[in-house]
Amino acid sequence: MKQVNPESWAQSMTETAQQFQKNFQQTFSDSWGKAFQAFQGLDLGAMGAAGTAPAQPPLKFSPEKLQTLQQQYSQDAMDLWTQSMTGATAANGKAPMDKRFASDAWSGNPVAGLTAAVYLLNARTLMGLADAVEADDKTRARIRFAVEQWMAASAPSNFLAFNVDAQKKAIETKGESIAKGIQNLLHDIRQGH
Repeated sequence: MKQVNPESWAQSMTETAQQFQKNFQQTFSDSWGKAFQAFQGLDLGAMGAAGTAPAQPPLKFSPEKLQTLQQQYSQDAMDLWTQSMTGATAANGKAPMDKRFASDAWSGNPVAGLTAAVYLLNARTLMGLADAVEADDKTRARIRFAVEQWMAASAPSNFLAFNVDAQKKAIETKGESIAKGIQNLLHDIRQGH
């Protein structure tokens, strides 16, 4: 078995981390540019019934807010990545400030904790992007409402594959909680909900 020199290994890891950070920042910069272009081309008139909503001008954003938001997102994403690589849990061992992720099951599982932290970071950023829209109050409220609904629906706590609380309960109840959930779903469907 080949012996590894600790100093050369540490140097190699440092160089790899620096290259990753450079690629990471470039990727986020490119992604932000694409997201910004997509939001600018968003046609709010198309959100209503076909042909009934008046055409809306393209969205405009506050450049200062966008720059601040991009910098904050990049820094927070790098912090999360660094924490996950060093084995630290998200938010330095504290549960994320969201009741959906407050249980010990989330904070005690590094993958679940990171999933929740990344979700919360993306939710904060998208809400910031909605707030950066330069539009009348009604348009900004509509955008904010749509983003809030989308983010709430996409929370990892809504999916069994990501929800460590639901997984724990399924194990404790030997699958009974899943069976009851399916029964409730079928009942709701029969009721037309």
